[in-house]
Amino acid sequence: GGNEALEVPVELEATLAAAAYVYDLNTQQFLAHTNQVRFKLDPWQPTALALLQHPIPTNALHAMLERLQ
Repeated sequence: GGNEALEVPVELEATLAAAAYVYDLNTQQFLAHTNQVRFKLDPWQPTALALLQHPIPTNALHAMLERLQ
């Protein structure tokens, strides 16, 4: 008890210093080329984003993630 407020997902918006190609590593999807990222910070399901200077093909993202496992 007492931590209920920390156990609730929170919607956030992060402003980046420069636009980036944003990829969701959980779903392995390209999200946008932007300097503002909206996402849900969930205490039970981590948010994992890749912020890249250049776009990469989806198959390259899949291969990179497989090598990390």
